[in-house]
Amino acid sequence: MFDLKNYDGNKIICSCKREHIPVVKNIVNKKGSAFNILSVLKNYYAAGHIAFVTSSDIPKDITEKIKNNLKKNYKITSVVYPENALVNKENAQKILQCPEEVRFVIGVGSGSLIDIIKLALHFRKNTNYIFCPTAPSTSAYALSHFNYIESGILKTEKSPEMKCLVLDEDIYSCAPKKLIASGCGEIFSRYLTLFDNYFESRLAKTPLCGFLTDGIRYDLDCFLNDCNKCGHVSSKSVMETLMDISLKESVLSEETALKGGEILATLISLKARGRLACGTDAFISAVSILSFYKLYFKNNFPDITLPSDKLNSLNILRKNCNLNYVYYLNRFLLDKNSDYLKDAYIIKEYRNDLKEILDNMPSLDLLCSIFRRFFSDCGYFLNSYIGQKDIYSLMSASYPLIKGTPLIKHLTAGGFTEASLGICSI
Repeated sequence: MFDLKNYDGNKIICSCKREHIPVVKNIVNKKGSAFNILSVLKNYYAAGHIAFVTSSDIPKDITEKIKNNLKKNYKITSVVYPENALVNKENAQKILQCPEEVRFVIGVGSGSLIDIIKLALHFRKNTNYIFCPTAPSTSAYALSHFNYIESGILKTEKSPEMKCLVLDEDIYSCAPKKLIASGCGEIFSRYLTLFDNYFESRLAKTPLCGFLTDGIRYDLDCFLNDCNKCGHVSSKSVMETLMDISLKESVLSEETALKGGEILATLISLKARGRLACGTDAFISAVSILSFYKLYFKNNFPDITLPSDKLNSLNILRKNCNLNYVYYLNRFLLDKNSDYLKDAYIIKEYRNDLKEILDNMPSLDLLCSIFRRFFSDCGYFLNSYIGQKDIYSLMSASYPLIKGTPLIKHLTAGGFTEASLGICSI
């Protein structure tokens, strides 16, 4: 793992022989650090006008105590978002409309708030930021990319450099159980990331970066062992594992952004209108796709089925997620999918190897049982926002959005998903 207490944000050379530079330049991992954030900020911005950005669900005693600490040296413009605010330009405008002399943003919150700040500062140049998470709910705090919706089109951008990430256990350990569950779910979702990276390395016949294989697999297995040994999941363990994984992924954003699991998680979030924590979206996505992979390798599907119903997929995306029908129709028309038969041949050659990798991962029942511990009735909680039929429908329609060549893209493009899940009759 990264040593979070002595983390320096310097470049790293790993087994793939490339130099990686994390997007987070410094981390303060100390109890009480949030309420003394003034001493952190003075290292980067001695005095002046700042924006204090938070959301309405954060307890006022926390936000007011942090603000009072900052008022000693800074003029403050407050920006407060509603709970579950969506990541889009409309919400980013609140930060963009801050006075011109604001040159630093302090963010206190969790979930989508960090991505809204990243989006705003993507457009507002020469403005730096520090973030203090209030829940171990997502890996987005340290990731070097973020996703947002513009005019019904899903976009991804490189994160602006974060000057410091302030991890205060006194703050994030008080998070609601559903947000700790979100972080736990996001950690488990990386088993899908691992498999898809193994799969793509077989297709491209290229070596995998050590950060995305051995390093993250070690983090996952250590976390899972702790869960089994203790019988419960501590907020500190969730936060530190999330940070370790996301710091490793942050140096390779171009290889982790907009893959199949991340796409389906985004579609689930749009369908549920942002009411589920983003790590919960990621967990549902990963379990659904991994379940389908197990089904695919268990049964002898034919090499070729009728191709997916592209217009039906676009209608599903438009109706459920308000995505741009015309834009993605043009994407479909331009995508000739010329490598489909070549990929099918490679999958057939490596089928046993891929099945073995999948079989060596923890059982989905075990991951789900750990996730369910956070809820009195997990099924009722999730079904209040999205149903299983909706998830499978979105998974079958996700093909036009997926970058790279994860297995789910191959299966949705070829109609395997629709055929096996009964999304439409063929």
